[in-house]
Amino acid sequence: MTPPTPQEPSAAVEDAWWRDEGREGLEQLLYWVWDPIGVSSAYPDARDEYATYAARLEPLLRAGAGADEVERSLREAEERDIEASAGDARRRDAAERVVDWYGAAAIRLAAEERAGWR
Repeated sequence: MTPPTPQEPSAAVEDAWWRDEGREGLEQLLYWVWDPIGVSSAYPDARDEYATYAARLEPLLRAGAGADEVERSLREAEERDIEASAGDARRRDAAERVVDWYGAAAIRLAAEERAGWR
């Protein structure tokens, strides 16, 4: 196993983050930004509506997926599972925000780990 770069947390720190914060954060991001079936207007009902899709994105993000790959995964979910579309612009916006959110989290986690906070 190669050591993490200064902007990458260790696997143990990242695992704990996904368990404690990341999964729920990604679910909420999909709920409020992507939301192809429009359930966010009924908050807090169905707030876990996109948990399955968040779980599918986690390994992609951890492997370094960019917005194109995330967008493709969201489109596939819309076409295969949901049978509704968020629309191209909204899907792209969601994909970019997911990648930005994850990148910012990785930088923060790595800094916290270097500082001994994690």
